[in-house]
Amino acid sequence: MAKGPLRIVLLTCAVLLLSTCTSMDRYPFVPPDNNCAAGKGNADRVIPVVCVDKSADGVTVHPKSIEAWDVGPVTKSATMIHWITRSGDGVLSIRMKDEGCIEKLECRRGHCRAKTRDIPEDSKKQCRYAVTLDGVELDPDVIIVDCCTMQ
Repeated sequence: MAKGPLRIVLLTCAVLLLSTCTSMDRYPFVPPDNNCAAGKGNADRVIPVVCVDKSADGVTVHPKSIEAWDVGPVTKSATMIHWITRSGDGVLSIRMKDEGCIEKLECRRGHCRAKTRDIPEDSKKQCRYAVTLDGVELDPDVIIVDCCTMQ
């Protein structure tokens, strides 16, 4: 009799442990090397970084529009887009206005990131989004390009 309940408890613990481990993101939430302290993002299609700043005129982003590969040319895995505040702090959020460009969007303090979605071969997908920093909003866009076929 004792083996039955013990097996159930052990099996339940094993299932919970496996589901927790597989749901964890395998990428640490650390921004890539960037020049956002100087207000300069990059237009690299493999690791795009959008720098977000707030001034008296409102929110600004650099670059204003980004193009990212749907998958990396070497890894063939989703490209990670990063939005980073110039100060590295602040309440930053991203809200997609159009669907189909990104997935798994997450934000922590002055850094947001999202994975690009794979799109059909030889195509582009453009999505508008809202970036909000400390309650002030701007509406730039992101363009996802099928990797390596379009230049």
